[in-house]
Amino acid sequence: MDLTDLKILALLEKDGRISKAKMSRFVGLTAAAVGERLRKLEASGVVVGYRADFDPAVLGFEVLAYVFVKDNDPGRRDQTFRQLAELEHVEEVGKITGDDAFLVKVRAQDTAALAGVLENGFGSIETVASTRTCIVLGPLVRGRWLELEFERRMDSETGSEDS
Repeated sequence: MDLTDLKILALLEKDGRISKAKMSRFVGLTAAAVGERLRKLEASGVVVGYRADFDPAVLGFEVLAYVFVKDNDPGRRDQTFRQLAELEHVEEVGKITGDDAFLVKVRAQDTAALAGVLENGFGSIETVASTRTCIVLGPLVRGRWLELEFERRMDSETGSEDS
């Protein structure tokens, strides 16, 4: 993958509906060449799909929380993972290192709904030993890692560094 591919991915990350013509102006290729690069990125599994990005708050899900989960049976970790993933309001589940076994991203309408998920959802899984919840208070910065990676690689290829 070269810098042009990375720039195309960064543009898609920022705007999944960007046209090939507009991308071509940013990367200095024809729209047909951008289309061919996109087909190769899709065929190689780098681009695995396109989806709409919604504002959960507009849909009534005002609370975003991250829940750290400790389990009491490491031998049943895969089962616990599946049970966590099936809970209502769970958006993402990741197995993590450290004192906790999982990090779970939860969206709820309000703190009462979040409390219900914690008590009735997490609390109903027998292998969940404890949880620690962090509620996000402000906006998230999302969808920038490819843009930042592109800039880092550009800097390393051109030999420039920020002071």
